[in-house]
Amino acid sequence: MKLVAVSAGLSTPSSTRLLADRLAESARGELAAQGHDVDTEVIELRELAVAVANNLVTGFPSPHWPPRSTR
Repeated sequence: MKLVAVSAGLSTPSSTRLLADRLAESARGELAAQGHDVDTEVIELRELAVAVANNLVTGFPSPHWPPRSTR
């Protein structure tokens, strides 16, 4: 099972990212206790902002899409 949390914080580290990490870890723990094999990932929208803006303006995705995992 894959669990993905999305964070949209502006600072580094952001309280939003810290909350996303805690929620993802708590959910992963609960699912693991139920016998699920869980892979977690946190995606930070801040790291994608330039690529998203360029795509909206030009209509073309970044040549570096998709981004590397942050976790």
